[in-house]
Amino acid sequence: MAYTATAASVQASALNGWQSALQDYDLTRPELDENLVLFRHKLSDINSTLSLAKFVEDLEEIGRTVKKSSLFWRAGESFDFSALGDIGRAVQSAKSLRTAVRRFADYFTLVQDSTELKFEIGDEFATLSYRILDPNIWPRSCDAAFTLGLFAQIIRRAAGFSWHEVEVTMECDRDELTGEVASTVGTGCSFGGEANIIRFPVSFLDRPLIPRAEIDHKTLDALSKKVTLKKRTMQVAARVKMEIYSQLGQGNIDQNSVARELGMSSRTLRRKLTADGISFQNILDECRMLMATLELKSRANVSLSETALRLGYSEHSTFSRAFSRWCGIAPQDYRKMERSTISLAS
Repeated sequence: MAYTATAASVQASALNGWQSALQDYDLTRPELDENLVLFRHKLSDINSTLSLAKFVEDLEEIGRTVKKSSLFWRAGESFDFSALGDIGRAVQSAKSLRTAVRRFADYFTLVQDSTELKFEIGDEFATLSYRILDPNIWPRSCDAAFTLGLFAQIIRRAAGFSWHEVEVTMECDRDELTGEVASTVGTGCSFGGEANIIRFPVSFLDRPLIPRAEIDHKTLDALSKKVTLKKRTMQVAARVKMEIYSQLGQGNIDQNSVARELGMSSRTLRRKLTADGISFQNILDECRMLMATLELKSRANVSLSETALRLGYSEHSTFSRAFSRWCGIAPQDYRKMERSTISLAS
């Protein structure tokens, strides 16, 4: 049986709250009417799903229309977490920031596919980082601002007057749309990062929160089981692809390391992929090339040699040959073509 990729999705409940966020903006352009119907009406079925690519595309179209990136950050900050059902209640019932953030990170996969949401604690700072693990979904600056706004809503409850100690990073470059976010977040904001990140002092984590909802252990256990079930029922090739995207840029990637992260032996992984009619090397090559096209489009100031190293190629020439075979054009020519396209569009 040949492997067939399943399109990434997002819970329709992510649209709840957008009606009030959009009411102050003129979105009457005829070509937007069809796309924005869902954004203008609260969805009652939180279990229905939407295409993640379409969701992000619609957010970008709204951004181009209103030219107010603050809209997306503020929509995240004002988002009603109860719209996410048990997941929202799990976050809102937390008695400390540590618990609220941990629950949001643990259960986020039930809200959105093909996404990496990490919660990491260092000696002095804790970070929440978010990125979509699908290079085909780009640009995604508005989605990033919305999601970071969700993080901010949680963290602000503990930060209080210490919000200025928080640092925000967005993966997109500063431009006409996203640059305005810097003045909206109310603290340090930088652009062109590896992911969308909120960084805050570890001391915030154990600050008490006043619960805004109640949830029992039985419901929390049920959510954890849903996360486990979702991972188990995902096609192995899809899980491999997500793990590769997660590791790209962090050194060499091989089948053994990916298998270990997926909780299986390299032999078992090879057998499962063979049953799906695909090899690990095929998936790795596809991920590298799709990520390369994104890197060449979105990181114009990064050299081709650096891009090659980030993608796991030891030699620039090896990367160039692989890219040329895959795309039918040399990477430097692809970058020039993309620049020309952007110039014509602007």
